[in-house]
Amino acid sequence: MIKKILKNLYIKTNKLDYNESHLGSFSFWRLLFYNIFSPGRTINRFKFNQLNKNLKKITQSFNQMKYEENPNCSKKELNDALSNLFNFGGCVITNYFSKNKVDEFLKENETLIKKMREYRSDKISYKIELLKISQKLVDLWLDKNLINLIKSFLTTDIYARNYPYLYYTHVPETLNKDKILNSKAASSWHIDHSVLFNLHIILDDIKEDETCMEILPKSHKSFNIASKYSNNVVDKFSSERIKCFGPKGTVYMHTGNVVHRLHPVAGKDRLNLHFEFSPGSNILLDVECIRKTLNNEFNLSDLGNDQREILKVIFPKKQQKGYDIKNDKISPTKFLGI
Repeated sequence: MIKKILKNLYIKTNKLDYNESHLGSFSFWRLLFYNIFSPGRTINRFKFNQLNKNLKKITQSFNQMKYEENPNCSKKELNDALSNLFNFGGCVITNYFSKNKVDEFLKENETLIKKMREYRSDKISYKIELLKISQKLVDLWLDKNLINLIKSFLTTDIYARNYPYLYYTHVPETLNKDKILNSKAASSWHIDHSVLFNLHIILDDIKEDETCMEILPKSHKSFNIASKYSNNVVDKFSSERIKCFGPKGTVYMHTGNVVHRLHPVAGKDRLNLHFEFSPGSNILLDVECIRKTLNNEFNLSDLGNDQREILKVIFPKKQQKGYDIKNDKISPTKFLGI
């Protein structure tokens, strides 16, 4: 009851910027007010060491890691991307993966992709497909340089938070305000889970004036709240945008705390790979996803130790002593001789 009263007060003091579904703010006092009564997001960011990071230390950590030669992306370009992540909350690495590498993945999944491209709707919408694991997918998903960059940015070991998905964003030929507002696509300014890290790979060339993600630079530095952000609030914060476009093989990444959205353009669809990582929070373990992704008999034991560690929370390893269940929680058996 008290929270409802406070929420109404929060909105009534500025109805131009806030409403029931758009509570996001960059006002110091509003953020303080909201975080006092709903501190969970900030507590989780503190718990996973995402509040007080140092660019110098992050860069030093990254430079101590082995760089795997990539003719499309130098170590300096990766350092620039890491700096942009720290300073702006997101970055774009143009042509990170070669056209040939992407084409090999596309060919391997051509039947699925053809079916996705046939999807049509009169609304902005996503067609999302879970992918079967293959070596070609792993080479994109767990690229060593990108994994090291994410580890350095998050300042800790990382884990796959979710399974690998292919996203097809369909935008109808005619577009109006109602279609944008009523779509289920993420076309409103928003944030993600508090410590989530997103990695996307562009699979079709995207031009700057076509459908793409937009990131609000520097917005990740705020103690953001789990709500949508109105255009008024965003425009008052900054007129700058990071537009995530480029030729196939381009990578864009962002932290879960940066404000971002889908910017739809009529008649311009988008195809991309979507991967999620986490320092250990909110892992989306799903037995049905395990069954589907391993349906092509890919052997997880063929992965290198580092790659297997990253996947161990969504593909649990066999425990020598099994698991214990207590209060609906599963944990490895700790004691011997029982």
